Amino acid sequence: MSPTTLATATTTGPGPAAWLALTGVLLIAAGGYALSCWWFPFAHCWCCHGDGKHYRPDGKVHRLCRWCQGTGRRLRIGRRIYNFYALRHRSSRKD
Repeated sequence: MSPTTLATATTTGPGPAAWLALTGVLLIAAGGYALSCWWFPFAHCWCCHGDGKHYRPDGKVHRLCRWCQGTGRRLRIGRRIYNFYALRHRSSRKD
């Protein structure tokens, strides 16, 4: 091979089928996340790890978690977004 053929070799980007497949995978992933937020709206609290309490070094309960108010659960981000738009939609309807 001569040096000129190496310098002119170009590669093409991904074709339309690859972009379509990527878009399909992303839509399926977003739909799966939306479905899981609908089915399981709560997740463990990030601060107390779902226990609802904070402990002293000797193992006794020191206080309830201030982030989840002792429930050990928090709303997932996707469910917060859904609730925001659902409330906005309900308040905009004129009955």
